[in-house]
Amino acid sequence: MALVVQDSVSIAANTRNNDVLSGFRNALIDPQIGGAIVAIYFTASATGLVAESFVGQRNAVERSQCSLQNRFPLVPDDLVAGNIASLPNERITMPVENVTGGALTFFFRIEIEELPRRR
Repeated sequence: MALVVQDSVSIAANTRNNDVLSGFRNALIDPQIGGAIVAIYFTASATGLVAESFVGQRNAVERSQCSLQNRFPLVPDDLVAGNIASLPNERITMPVENVTGGALTFFFRIEIEELPRRR
């Protein structure tokens, strides 16, 4: 069973949130497991949100415009990147920038499938 981080955040006009996952404890891959497989989903309320995602130091999603669904992401429809391997203790981060003159809502879902530690 996958761990899920799902939320929405308002991004003010012409600003950048350096990590919408900040504060979510599951955004840090548990150091007690053997790693994880990560899937990233996101959508936006309107055009003008640009997002990227990192798993550890790897750029899992290059700076990209968000889908304009104005709802929480649906599985599997709104998958942006899947099957991303992660090592224990790596952090998932997701910077989001609003390039418009009004506040917009960013919706995201991160699924983390923990892998058993090898013996």
